[in-house]
Amino acid sequence: MTQSLRLLCVAALILVAMSMAAPVGEIVDPEDPEVQACASFALESLSFRDKAHQYSITRVVSVTKEPIGGGQYDMDVEVKKIPCNPEGENSCSPGSGDGQTLHCKFVVLTAPWKQQRILLRSSCSDESQN
Repeated sequence: MTQSLRLLCVAALILVAMSMAAPVGEIVDPEDPEVQACASFALESLSFRDKAHQYSITRVVSVTKEPIGGGQYDMDVEVKKIPCNPEGENSCSPGSGDGQTLHCKFVVLTAPWKQQRILLRSSCSDESQN
């Protein structure tokens, strides 16, 4: 009896541990319109914080979607960071040179019923230092 009770307890603990594990998001097509909108929103955040550069996504490495709210999009992208030649306040035209390639990870939460997106996390690192 105690042997079967132990097995039952171990099985219950395994099930609890599995249910507490972080869910794996579904892979999403980078061309999906909502993915494109979330990526643009994340780039706007970079541009807002750094007006001395222009940013553009050069490659989408991967995108996953968690079923949280309207969707939580975890994006792994390559971004080109190009210095600007200021032409006046609040404007930027790409300067000369190739620019710098960054590897960025963005996490964007969407709430379509509010017509809202929230950038939960944003981190970029220099590709040449990886």
